[in-house]
Amino acid sequence: MRKFIWVLSGVVVIIGLSLVWSWWKQAWYRPIEVVSLADKLQYAEPVLVKNAVADEVKLGFFGMHIGVMRDRLLEVPWIVGAQVQRKWPKTVLLKVQERQPLAIWEGAATKGVIDTTGKLFYPPQADFAKLSAKQLPEFVGQETRLSAMVEMYLQILAKIKPLGLAVKKLQIMPDNGWQAMLDNEMLLVLGQQEVEERLSRFVLAYKDQKVGLRDGRVHVVDLRYTNGFATNG
Repeated sequence: MRKFIWVLSGVVVIIGLSLVWSWWKQAWYRPIEVVSLADKLQYAEPVLVKNAVADEVKLGFFGMHIGVMRDRLLEVPWIVGAQVQRKWPKTVLLKVQERQPLAIWEGAATKGVIDTTGKLFYPPQADFAKLSAKQLPEFVGQETRLSAMVEMYLQILAKIKPLGLAVKKLQIMPDNGWQAMLDNEMLLVLGQQEVEERLSRFVLAYKDQKVGLRDGRVHVVDLRYTNGFATNG
């Protein structure tokens, strides 16, 4: 009998604690009514951001886990940084940092994006429609040469941007030589070596009106020569 009373007392205590815990949760539960983004999204899909934080939002103002919410935001394509802040009494503020695209990567099997830090990632294919207006350059080559391609792109751009030109397509050829299609549809054949010198030679020639590189009749400029270059209309 005494054992039965102890067991019954234990059950009563457990039920009592459960009721107290339930009451405490209800008393302290404060729903999150507003989830606000500090900045407008450029690339990440708002619905994916919403879905990433939905489960934590249901836990309420005090029950949500900021670290978990931040980690789930970082799983959303395009988002590379995230901060989560509670704003009394019913708001959660999200500050997200999006990747900024530098170029389109044309892989053998799929298409990716290279961001301005030189990192390659693979957003949903539907996102490429958003990038069409950006007129991003296209990189073609082995993924193992990605860093070299970013460096070469920046090197070429630094030389030709003052001329009002841009790179449309950068490619590493099978012999490891470089080719760059410019936005005026002129192809620069740069080869493997002395690229800096060859670019400088092109810039000087392009500035010289007598050479005729600006008249639209030259489509290929082969700079793989010691003291000059060859053209092809």
